[in-house]
Amino acid sequence: NIIREMAQMNIKLNSNKINNNSIFFDVDTQHDYLSEASKKKIKDSAEVKRNLAKLTNYAIENNIKILGSVDIPSNKNMVIDNNINIETRNKMQETFVQRTIFVPNRKVDEQLISKALQSNSPVLVEKQAYSCFQNPNTDTIVEIIKNSNDITKKKTSNETIITAVVYGVATEYCVKEAVLGLLSRGLKVLLVKDAIGAINEELAKEALREMKEAGAITLGSKDLIITKEII
Repeated sequence: NIIREMAQMNIKLNSNKINNNSIFFDVDTQHDYLSEASKKKIKDSAEVKRNLAKLTNYAIENNIKILGSVDIPSNKNMVIDNNINIETRNKMQETFVQRTIFVPNRKVDEQLISKALQSNSPVLVEKQAYSCFQNPNTDTIVEIIKNSNDITKKKTSNETIITAVVYGVATEYCVKEAVLGLLSRGLKVLLVKDAIGAINEELAKEALREMKEAGAITLGSKDLIITKEII
């Protein structure tokens, strides 16, 4: 019985770790929500930004594919600071990676999407709504990563479940929509609770409850990247 309990505990612990079938999913980590100059700044943004930087660096160092979204308003008044290059889509320095590929919010040829996913660059979809799945290419991206060993660096099968490590802002809006969308499409979701941020705390509590009930697993960044080993 003791051996069985220890084995079950080990399985549970390993299920909450990054593995060879993991991707990182960055939701709207932009100046619009994380800059001191923003009117929509989330609570505890300084701590969230530190953890976002750790996650981004971890992904780069361990060759983990970064996917995600950026919010591009229909109006062009998106730059808060004049020193920000609009070509970066207002991404925070902590999460911006050179040669990031931004996928426009219009249908793109699937071969181009596949080529982007096979590159070493992060791939972020542009959107004008809370849900990243508003961009028609997001579903294409999810289907490709579910069926391709070029993204996860490990041969997948019908039994393989891709793990999406989700972080970003805002918890009660875009993060919630991303998590629920990924879960409904058959991915496992690890939500990094100290690398997300809310605008409305009450709505965020309800969103967290909804995401957990749908199957998301919450954990801290230290729990996630406690070791350099990819299991």
